[in-house]
Amino acid sequence: MVEKTISAVQAKLQQSSLTFQKAEQELTEIIEARQRLDSQLSENELVLQEFKLLKPHNTVYKLVGPSLVPQDQEEARTNVEKRLEYIRNEMLVLGIVF
Repeated sequence: MVEKTISAVQAKLQQSSLTFQKAEQELTEIIEARQRLDSQLSENELVLQEFKLLKPHNTVYKLVGPSLVPQDQEEARTNVEKRLEYIRNEMLVLGIVF
């Protein structure tokens, strides 16, 4: 009788341990995602601030592979704004408050 009880308790402990490990792994993944998204959000907000300082005659370049290619300022600004929107939406989906 005691052996059955001990066995049952051990089985419950093993299951609880596995559940805890799974939750811990999920938390680690969410933390990593948050750090990555926070970094991307900050970088893109800085880029958007820099766009506000540009004059119409300034040239904006886009990195394409190993080359810098001229890009229209408005198109570049729109791309950054869309990227910011995407990042914020990803943060909402993950339940990350910013």
